[in-house]
Amino acid sequence: MQMLSPEKSLTRQISDTSSEACRQRLFRLAGLSRTIQAITVILACFGLCRVSAASDLDLESSVGAWLDVRNWVDDMEAPDASEYAVGIPGASAVCVILRHRGRVVGFGLAHAEDTRTVGQSLVWTASAQAINLARKDDVISSLPDSVQQEAGKQLTLEMEIAGPLQALMGPTFQAATERLRPGIHGMALRHDDRWWVQFPAQLRLTNAFVGPERLYSFALASELSPRQIESLRDQGKISLYGFETIDLAQATPEGLPTMLVSGDMEVVQSDVTSERLVTARDDLARHLLSRIFKTDDGYRMVGSFTPMTSSFDQKFVPTHERAFVALALARYSALKGLDPALSEEARTVAVGLLTNAAQPSTRKELDPISAAAWCLAAASLELEDDQEYRKKLITFLELMIEADDVDVRKYAHDIVLVAAALSAYSPDDRELARAASLRASDVLPSHLHMTLLPWLSWIERDNRSVNNDEFSTPRLELLQEIREQILELQVQPEADLTVGMNAGGFLLKPGVNGVTSQSLRPGIFLVETTDDPAYSDPERQAEFERSKNLFLRYLLQLSCREDVSGSWRQPDRIQGGIRKATWDARMDAMAQAMALIALSNATQ
Repeated sequence: MQMLSPEKSLTRQISDTSSEACRQRLFRLAGLSRTIQAITVILACFGLCRVSAASDLDLESSVGAWLDVRNWVDDMEAPDASEYAVGIPGASAVCVILRHRGRVVGFGLAHAEDTRTVGQSLVWTASAQAINLARKDDVISSLPDSVQQEAGKQLTLEMEIAGPLQALMGPTFQAATERLRPGIHGMALRHDDRWWVQFPAQLRLTNAFVGPERLYSFALASELSPRQIESLRDQGKISLYGFETIDLAQATPEGLPTMLVSGDMEVVQSDVTSERLVTARDDLARHLLSRIFKTDDGYRMVGSFTPMTSSFDQKFVPTHERAFVALALARYSALKGLDPALSEEARTVAVGLLTNAAQPSTRKELDPISAAAWCLAAASLELEDDQEYRKKLITFLELMIEADDVDVRKYAHDIVLVAAALSAYSPDDRELARAASLRASDVLPSHLHMTLLPWLSWIERDNRSVNNDEFSTPRLELLQEIREQILELQVQPEADLTVGMNAGGFLLKPGVNGVTSQSLRPGIFLVETTDDPAYSDPERQAEFERSKNLFLRYLLQLSCREDVSGSWRQPDRIQGGIRKATWDARMDAMAQAMALIALSNATQ
């Protein structure tokens, strides 16, 4: 959860003093107990003790251990093992990660069952490993000896403490692990007297998370095949465990520890203000623009991006995603009150993305979805009509209207998206768009109607504006029913923070990882219709407003914010980006586009 004024006040007091004096005051033995208590009170006052692991671990001891390690990191040297016997009650393992501007330079892990470290403090063992590795880092080791001693003061510290191990039962590896929460739980595997432990913070270094896929990483580490692991589990020679953690980290080397959940701090509902939404919107627009560059062959946009590694999973985004980004930038550029230079850049880049996609060499290869995305963006930018694109949409819809029900159900989403594009791009063809969307929605089972959002509501809105409500009445009834469905799927705030991180998102598929950035599509619909008179229901308006604001809280939760930038490789290019899920840091182009549309709607 985000620390508000108390933490900012303490941080300001520290930063206003020289680093040496600050360090002496913060870690001075005489005042250490008061410092620990102050930080613990801050964490507790803002609800950070709600994580269930905290009930099994002593938060004050955890903070005290973190401060001890921070002191060692400053000096780039841990004391002798015999000089430090401090433990954390209830801890089964400790993980320490040291970073320099987001790059990992030191890593250490210790667990209570390791026979090689009997009698040593878990905190000391993990920290000594991390510090020793940091001293051997190529960049740090190349520094003069006198400078190396100061290098630790430029490192950020993350320390994650595991609570008690809980045995995972189930007939298969998958069944045993399916209830673990990505980003929240860690895993351990025991084979005879050998152990392998994987912390959430450790897994985030490769954007991985607990679940059935861990079978392969454990197999690699233990030099056993997946089949052998399953067989040995059946024989009782291998055991699986899950655990929750307290994760203490800092965004800057001088910062106080903050308690992370799934590598993030909770965005509380009171953070959802007009000013915060505008900031998030503009940061996201800048992030998108930073991923687009102009070449001799036109505009290019790099693909899915991972903050912790500063790497791209895709070299370039597919054509339809480029067009959706252009649509988002086009709508953003038309907002009132924007910085004129930023508005102009967004529009110029949007036009550039479309122009490059419309080159003769690629026109005939464009699929209907890419053509639809292009037409939606072109309509928003009020570009000249392109008859070839228009014909492509018409041909697809005419074909699907005549198709059998099985094919219509299979392509229902594509049909409605293409219909929305034709409705926006060619008002003269809205009757065809209307007929195609009716065909798709009538054939599709009612529980899948939400997959047609927000395109179905865009078609209804277009027709309502020009056809004297001729089309809107039956479609409005359907859309109002869909709104009820998505409200039922919206995750509500809970006392358990591991659930609360997803509050406002929509559980679109069953399981612990069912809330993702796919929530942005129904979220756009919710934002657009809350204040639409056609959806007015005075008796329930407060409920709809609450749901909209709860969704916007989830959207902000997905954003990469400055207060959790300590683990990013290149914070300037990452800030504002939207992650795939609270537990998946990848930032794909479609999530950025949908989020910018939602934020533009919410702030216009």
